[in-house]
Amino acid sequence: MGLNISKAFVYNALFCGVLLGQSGVLIMSPEPGSQVTGDNVLIAASLFGVSNINPSTIGLLLDGEDITDQAYIDADMVSCLLDKIGPGVHEVNLILGGMAAPKKWSFTAMLKDPSVNYSGRIRSSSSMDQIDDQTLNISKLMVDFKGSAYEWFSFRTNLKMTTQENELYQPRNVYGFSLGVRDYVTLNLGDANPRLSHFTMNGKRIRGLDAQLKYGWFNLRFVQGEINRAVQGDLAKAYSYTIDNDDFGEKYLSLSRSGYTFKQNVLSGRLALGRGEKFQWGLNFMKARDDTNSVTQILNNAEIVYSPDATGSVTGLDPGVVYTISELGTKAHFLEGKNWAGDGPKDNLVVGTDLGISLFNKRLRLDGELAFSLTNTNIWGGPLTLAALDTLMDDSLDNKLSSFDLSSFPDPADYEKILIINPNMAPLVPIDINAFGDNATVDLTDAVLSMPSLAYRGRAITNFYGNYLALEYSQVGPEFNSLANPYLVKNKREWSISDKFKLLQNRLMLTLGYK
Repeated sequence: MGLNISKAFVYNALFCGVLLGQSGVLIMSPEPGSQVTGDNVLIAASLFGVSNINPSTIGLLLDGEDITDQAYIDADMVSCLLDKIGPGVHEVNLILGGMAAPKKWSFTAMLKDPSVNYSGRIRSSSSMDQIDDQTLNISKLMVDFKGSAYEWFSFRTNLKMTTQENELYQPRNVYGFSLGVRDYVTLNLGDANPRLSHFTMNGKRIRGLDAQLKYGWFNLRFVQGEINRAVQGDLAKAYSYTIDNDDFGEKYLSLSRSGYTFKQNVLSGRLALGRGEKFQWGLNFMKARDDTNSVTQILNNAEIVYSPDATGSVTGLDPGVVYTISELGTKAHFLEGKNWAGDGPKDNLVVGTDLGISLFNKRLRLDGELAFSLTNTNIWGGPLTLAALDTLMDDSLDNKLSSFDLSSFPDPADYEKILIINPNMAPLVPIDINAFGDNATVDLTDAVLSMPSLAYRGRAITNFYGNYLALEYSQVGPEFNSLANPYLVKNKREWSISDKFKLLQNRLMLTLGYK
């Protein structure tokens, strides 16, 4: 259709040219020296004034490249419609058989103004709840702004602000910003809810960076940020204390931090092969660790209410009086972190693999996943040395842990950056050591499948004859733990089956399930 329209345009211009008495080749489009956009460029010239021309001898060149095969040529006109050409000056050469010199002219192609689309929405809400004398007022402001440019770039913001934001709790405000380059690259900054796998990271809010790359069958995802922010705690509840004696018999307050939350950093990634439509195999990992330096040991403005106990009283302190930490001076000693009353800092490592297969035009879906975790519930004191590991279960220096030979065992201190290993590991020994050695009493396969920190699942979904049937088996060990997936139910073995089927020409859907 484009060529027919172009030809009509040329004939109309040709008619005007004849009226003006022009002869020879008449340049119709683009006009010599003109500026045009680089999209849908029409090159056209009239041959009405040229006599005895043979169309088979006509050639058309653009910047020295022969485009004759793309052109419409007859004895009256030459036209060629090009979808897109680069910006800059371009030269057209029209070669006519029997003529000494070709007809030449040039024009300039300009970049098309970028197509930018954007939209936004602002919402706000307020609520008031009152129960007896207690009143709760909550206000929220939500700002959504999204857009695209150049047909390949997209962006989006997700802002939510609420009066419930409080430094004593985890963030209630949401600050999210995402960028996308077609379907190849997605970059989320701020707050995001990445889902890497069912066991490793599955929707927990992360504040940091979430980057995803897709190119054909290659998929890579990287997440880095914080799961929890540091919370110093309520100043009125930041310390607990006992009364102790120093070396000279003087009594003092032994202060222990309480009511705090460590900043918890996370690093996670997933490498997957396959587009996911028919097949995808993935490897994933998650590393999370509490930052022991994120909680302040001494809060000068924190308060305690002093009360003597059965061991006696501290000279210079009055019972029932509220003292700030700075007012206590030398009458207070601060315990080291390993002796604090609150929860100890944690370290967690999870590795896993998953597989997904779709068959029969996606009517049958098979999924499987396996994950293994190691968790340290208290990393105060750092990693365990190999010598300390030798005497962990007995007092003899025999280079053995129970019956397990430690001579070829690596020093845990060498792997501190990956995982801090000490007696607070859960589990301390991830697999039954009786499955190893010449005198093994436990089958290795049974030992692996019964590891307390192992989780695995398998699922089959069919969609035939209006039935959506799902069958799933999952097992999560009692010691399996992912700090980036705290909602996962542990210590369970579960079978489930469900069926959804449609009746009465899809007007009625019934669901049956058993677990």
